[in-house]
Amino acid sequence: MKFLIAVIIFFVVFFTYTSSLDSDFKLDSLERSTSNIERDEYRHPEETLNFFKIKSDDDVLEILPGAGYYTEILLPTVGVRGMYVAAHYPASPDGPKYRFNSRVNFESMVAKQYSDLNYDIVDIDKLSSLSPSSFGVVLTFRNMHGFVKSGELESQLSEYFRVLRPGGRLGVVQHRDNDSDEPAESAKVGYLPEYFIINAAKSAGFVLSGISEVNSNPLDNADHVNGVWSLPPSLRGGEADREKYLSIGESDRMTLLFIKPIR
Repeated sequence: MKFLIAVIIFFVVFFTYTSSLDSDFKLDSLERSTSNIERDEYRHPEETLNFFKIKSDDDVLEILPGAGYYTEILLPTVGVRGMYVAAHYPASPDGPKYRFNSRVNFESMVAKQYSDLNYDIVDIDKLSSLSPSSFGVVLTFRNMHGFVKSGELESQLSEYFRVLRPGGRLGVVQHRDNDSDEPAESAKVGYLPEYFIINAAKSAGFVLSGISEVNSNPLDNADHVNGVWSLPPSLRGGEADREKYLSIGESDRMTLLFIKPIR
């Protein structure tokens, strides 16, 4: 009888523990930089990652994480029970200097803060080196316009589909211009129409699972002198209309969730 009670207690504790790990995504316990926290009002990371259904045992591939705004959240969340992989700019000084510096700074940050967790960094142009069906989640934040400009959108989406397991999730956040009928042109100023991304993902084999307005900003009309970079945090125009752009805030963004079908 004592043995049976002990077994019951063990499973109660075990399932309580694992359920707590897989409960709604929370930021409260994470150590994050002050500058990133200040941007939460525009990026809504907790709501966004809950919409993408991020869990502590996920294997996550993040596309072009930049300085690591979402890395600070994702890596400590999945880095114990799951895996975090960043597909960053190539680690070569031959390309644009800002890309190389971004990669070096990112590697330094991750190694300093998360050396004891499960993570890896690969070159964005070497996704083909990743094993098929090796991830449960692929996430890309504000990158799609760059792939349209470089002519890589189709190949990128194809790779995301390949590395995801059946039933895996693709989460997309992208600056949005729903009035544009010419994605190639709107991409030059950082924006893309929502229908365009949905159609491109469907062409790659994905099924649209959901659309969220958590990152929408009705104050942004997507028509600015310096494109999306007129807005914070870039404020590329300097002091010209600075207060105007600060009052708008960061860009209006689509937030889309796609699924790789189970066949």
